[in-house]
Amino acid sequence: MHRLRATWALLALGLLACGSPPGIGAECELDEDCADGDYCELSIDHGYCTRACDEDDDCSASACAELLPGTQLCTRLCIDTADCHVDRDDDPEDYDLFCIPAQGSGVVLSDPDRAGKLCLP
Repeated sequence: MHRLRATWALLALGLLACGSPPGIGAECELDEDCADGDYCELSIDHGYCTRACDEDDDCSASACAELLPGTQLCTRLCIDTADCHVDRDDDPEDYDLFCIPAQGSGVVLSDPDRAGKLCLP
C-alpha cells in the first residue's frame, strides 16, 4: 500500500514538473518553446509564441490581429500590462509588451468590432 502511494506521489510530481507548454504571447527562442501548432516569432523582442490566423476562432483564447505588416497573428488578450508578461522572463524595467485597447491601437483586427485589450509591442 505504501509503495503504491509513493508511486502515485512520484508520478504526480513528474507531471507537475513537466507543466504545460506556454501559450500565445509567451517568451521563446525556438518553435519548440511554444505549444504544438504555435511558432516563435523572433521579430518581437524576447520572442513571442504565436500562430498565423485569419479570424479570432483560429486563436482559441486570444485574438487575431495584424501584428506585423501583412501578417495576422494570434495575440494575447489582457486586462493590464502584467498579463502580458506571464510566461515571460523579462524584467519589469524592460517591458516590451503593453496592454493596449484593441480599438484605436492602430493594429488591424480580424474582427473590427472586438472590444477589450491586446498585448502589443
